[in-house]
Amino acid sequence: MKIFKKSLSTLSKMMGFIFLLVAFSSISVKGQTILSEGFENPQSSWSSYTTDTLSFTSGLWSLVEVFPENGARVYQGSKAARINDDKPGASLTTPALDSVGTVSFYYVRPFSGAGEFVLQKSVGGAPYTSLDTVNYTNDTLPNFSQYNYDINDASQNIRIRVLNDDNTAHLSVDEFEVKKY
Repeated sequence: MKIFKKSLSTLSKMMGFIFLLVAFSSISVKGQTILSEGFENPQSSWSSYTTDTLSFTSGLWSLVEVFPENGARVYQGSKAARINDDKPGASLTTPALDSVGTVSFYYVRPFSGAGEFVLQKSVGGAPYTSLDTVNYTNDTLPNFSQYNYDINDASQNIRIRVLNDDNTAHLSVDEFEVKKY
């Protein structure tokens, strides 16, 4: 009986340890990557300018006038997302995310023209608010630029959008990453 009580006590301690291990392993840490997308493998066909939702490895993205870029206009891998320039609402929008810290991606102006993009966010389905505007007229091939912006919003259901409408220049975006806040 004494051995049974001791074994039961040991088992109870082990179960407590296992519970804590499982509980802490599911907690996201500030600065941890919560989204990483290179636009390489869409779940469905993507061969022309698209205005639709498209599923990638990181989730369901919303595309408005976005083309599957390839060749020299790709930062890494075989594809990037080229956002049209002079189409209303031309944009690339992430899946819904919780607690967004830093957003980063590589970008380049693949053709001639002048342009600027706007980084925006929407929380819980609210209208988009503009966070930052970047003029990329001098960011031409073959020199990609890295963009970083600290959103630092602990809200849930955040969507990040790169808006590139009403310009004279397309914008190629690749290696999109979001860190946890």
